[in-house]
Amino acid sequence: MTVADSRRTSQRYTFEQFTAVRRYQPTLSFSPDGSEVAYSVNISGQYNLWRQSSGGGYPHQLTLYTEQAVREVQWSPDGQWILYTADYHGDEFHQIYRIPARGGQPEQITDTPQVQHYLGQDAWTPDGSAFAYSANDRTPTEQDVLIYDTRT
Repeated sequence: MTVADSRRTSQRYTFEQFTAVRRYQPTLSFSPDGSEVAYSVNISGQYNLWRQSSGGGYPHQLTLYTEQAVREVQWSPDGQWILYTADYHGDEFHQIYRIPARGGQPEQITDTPQVQHYLGQDAWTPDGSAFAYSANDRTPTEQDVLIYDTRT
């Protein structure tokens, strides 16, 4: 056995080395002024919503889910709210929520089990009074475009 072979066989990987992997959902949204970014990452053990300065710095966890996973993220035009979708145990029946951008309790916007809801890019109207989303609530094989008026 060579010295190189000896080194390879004596190197042991720790459990922590394998569990320290962060996975990001392929979604993020900049605040209207570009100073912050909202995203979904599983650093807490589940995909949760986080907010961080776009210049770096300490991330702030906004949701504390253990049973749901945050999938899509949209910042409101006034910077006050973040819309997101989340599903339960990966069932892909995404529901829509909104949370104050500075943190607080999430508000569930949709609550229709067995229905998939999706946010598109630029879902909000420019004045933030409404947002568009799609759902297959009418027919499971078809997505309809729906408008949610935040004032009513």
